Amino acid sequence: MKKLLTSICVVAALAFASQAMAANINFVLGAWHMEGNANTIYIHGHSAVGPHATASFPRVEDMVDGNYNFSPTYAGYNGAAVNFDIINGLVENISPATCGRGEGTDTLTVAGIPIHFSVVTGSGGKPAGAWYFGAGAGGTVQAWQTDGVIYMIPGVPGAGGPDAIPGTYGITLDQGTNPTQMFQFFLRADGSIDGLKSPWAEANGGTVSQSNGTVTIVTNGSVIAGEDPLTLTLYTGATPGASAGAAGADGAAGAAGAAGAAGADGAQGVQGKVGADGADAPCIDCVDLTPILVDFACKIILANPPTSEQGFDDCVSAILNAMTATTNICGGDKAGCLATIAADIEAAK
Repeated sequence: MKKLLTSICVVAALAFASQAMAANINFVLGAWHMEGNANTIYIHGHSAVGPHATASFPRVEDMVDGNYNFSPTYAGYNGAAVNFDIINGLVENISPATCGRGEGTDTLTVAGIPIHFSVVTGSGGKPAGAWYFGAGAGGTVQAWQTDGVIYMIPGVPGAGGPDAIPGTYGITLDQGTNPTQMFQFFLRADGSIDGLKSPWAEANGGTVSQSNGTVTIVTNGSVIAGEDPLTLTLYTGATPGASAGAAGADGAAGAAGAAGAAGADGAQGVQGKVGADGADAPCIDCVDLTPILVDFACKIILANPPTSEQGFDDCVSAILNAMTATTNICGGDKAGCLATIAADIEAAK
């Protein structure tokens, strides 16, 4: 019984240990912006792993089962992250799916949504001053420029809706005094842009118009004299205002799923015919069996000697009956053979 209990405890301990065992998870960067507050990454879950420089990807981390998020540094300003679970050592429940792939595997590939942007003056030139692309109220993402493509992860909207901080991205003018966020927008999980506006223009008497993915603001010359209007073109599709393309062809069939659970037992079948009697089992001569059982019985009795003659006889009887219960003794005289063996044991004591 003690050995059985010990075995059960060992099996339970091994099962518990296997649940807490870490798995090797591969992390790969797809399209990703490498500057500013996008150039370091954290993997948050049971504990923060990072910061990791983008140059360190692809990389492998030991991860136990649980919920995690993959966050660039600018997530601290607008909550941008790719959430995922590790279940039985595999990546599951990636969200948003537009920014991650690898469901059901040991590899998570994360890629930002491409955002095309351009800021120009009324004459088509680049506006004066230093411009940068940022997250939330101060998370600088893009180095100083007024146009390009940048790859971002959707932020998490605050309680005030898609235009609230956290959750927003913006394009800011920095003239060396107080940076002014000229444009603001929210990047949705499906890759679309929402809440596109100019908080500065609205607060300072400027005008804002929007058409087909393009926003134009007139600053009234109070900040950028002689450069009115400023026009922002911002989109995530192929062209400004482009609609989604037709659905692609179906992908190849996936691998076969795991075998299903065993079905319930079927009903009892009809009783078959009784088969013919089998052949007798091989027999052993009493003369060959006797020394084997005498030696075995003596060892058992010496290990725990009976305290009386009756106890000795009972012990011998129990041993012989147990050891010959299924033995086929040649000649069929099993009782006579056992009597002979018992007498030899009696003589040996």
